Amino acid sequence: MKKINQLFAFALCATVLLSTSCKNDPVDEEIPPTGISLNQITLEVPVRQTRTLIAVLAPSGATGTIEWSSLNPAVASVVNGVVTGESVGSTTVAATCGAFSATCAVTVTGSVTEEVDESLEGSDYFLIALDGISSEKIADKIVADFRVNENDGRFLYIWSATFDPGTSTGPNFYGEVEGWYSLVVGAIGWSGAGFYISDSVIYNNLPLLEKLVALSENPEDYYLHFAYKSQQAGRSVWYGFDGVQTPTKTKGVFVVGDVPFTDAGDTRQPYGTYIPDGEWHYLEIPFTYFAEQGLLYQAGSHPGNVFFILGGPTTGTTVEFDAVFFYKKKQ
Repeated sequence: MKKINQLFAFALCATVLLSTSCKNDPVDEEIPPTGISLNQITLEVPVRQTRTLIAVLAPSGATGTIEWSSLNPAVASVVNGVVTGESVGSTTVAATCGAFSATCAVTVTGSVTEEVDESLEGSDYFLIALDGISSEKIADKIVADFRVNENDGRFLYIWSATFDPGTSTGPNFYGEVEGWYSLVVGAIGWSGAGFYISDSVIYNNLPLLEKLVALSENPEDYYLHFAYKSQQAGRSVWYGFDGVQTPTKTKGVFVVGDVPFTDAGDTRQPYGTYIPDGEWHYLEIPFTYFAEQGLLYQAGSHPGNVFFILGGPTTGTTVEFDAVFFYKKKQ
């Protein structure tokens, strides 16, 4: 019996020793990096599109945390190697791991895509706000141009200094880096602005304001295209068009935002909702929507403000819009 116990004890000891020996086997150790490289040293990215960079650590099997950065994020941003074109220009994107880094020269081009946006494939355009590059694409289809040009009597008026200039950087609605309208409600009362056209403005040998009559003559043919963006929630902005006096001034309005907007006792529900993501969104509103409100254009009786904006009384409200025009949609 004693002998058996000794053998059992020996076997148990051997098992323990074997187990201990297994635990002490060497484990795979992380290989520290000695360098880093990128799959591209130059990169071209269109505005609002993305391209992906791949970082490789040396030697093979090396591990480490890779951090990405852009010298100018306003031109191109980068997250985990995915480079996004923000605005036309050049910058440098870097991948860094510890003391090692690799860079790529990034060029952002102005063209989002070779395709023409559907809203630029219509006809009979009445421009209120549109960048130069986009307007060139429809140059032979422009019926009237109400865009601000103070040299010939097309003005943007800010009422009682109630709006301050905002910041319009990066791509506009069509991806062109030509800016857009950005206004910020200031500290004075009820904010407003208007696009005013002098009666004397001539366009294609005819009074510019007379061109508006075509909208009222064929209201079912036209749509308003309106692009907007915001990073604010709980705000609304009132936009509108002045018509003729019959005998009171006719007008058509629409509200964009999250809450109803009241002006002089007139409360309007939002036609479109703000999505506070800082991205461009747009509305297509039939002209009949305004005609049903009473908006009317007649020959010989000119409107006041072809287009106007009420930002409300809340200081800091940002009004950003672009690509505003009436047109006939592509059939």
